[in-house]
Amino acid sequence: MKADRLGDLDLEIVRELAGGMYFGERGNTTEKGVERAWDTESYSTPEIGALRRSLTRVRRTVSRRLCSVDKANVLTSSQLWRRTLAAMSAVIPR
Repeated sequence: MKADRLGDLDLEIVRELAGGMYFGERGNTTEKGVERAWDTESYSTPEIGALRRSLTRVRRTVSRRLCSVDKANVLTSSQLWRRTLAAMSAVIPR
């Protein structure tokens, strides 16, 4: 991003690194000379809620908005993230 296009944009990106593929089942195999690898992404609503509560505290000190970016059109775990965050947004003050 070019500085002259950002204006007064204040952007902070936070990635979730405490669950999901980092701690899910993983493996690799070779079958008929073809290598395959996999990483299983798994989240629970308490894991998602803990991150959301942390971000809410950060947001109150540095920003006015919180945006979640996901891939809910493909990933079931992202659909859970979206549902959980939407439900929490209805009860957590902005």
